[in-house]
Amino acid sequence: MTVVGDDAQSIYAFPRRRGPQHPRVPQAFEPAARVIALAQNYRSTPEILNAANAVLAEAEEGYAKALWGNQPSAAKPALVTVPDDNGQVDYISREILAAREAASTCSNRRCCSAAPSIPPGSRSSSRGATSRS
Repeated sequence: MTVVGDDAQSIYAFPRRRGPQHPRVPQAFEPAARVIALAQNYRSTPEILNAANAVLAEAEEGYAKALWGNQPSAAKPALVTVPDDNGQVDYISREILAAREAASTCSNRRCCSAAPSIPPGSRSSSRGATSRS
């Protein structure tokens, strides 16, 4: 039997679910199942993975692992604190729009090729649109 999952991610929540299940799976078998950690990340830069590793090191539950990758990047991650979900939407929207503006005023198209293209008027905000249960 194979169980695949990431004990560090909790993107789904199910009714009556009590905490992460993956850390208990190996002990459910006799002898205990072997855990194989997939630590190489092919999408994120080492800087992002170092930040993720620092957060994972503080976790009370889960498997010990050190994520690593070799995607090149000159940019460093930034820690941004926002008050709530709406603050996060506003911050990200402002950053995307600023990148778009920088791309539209740049005379060197090569330096701006990675800037996002967002149609005017497409800025979204979840204010008033989210339901809380």
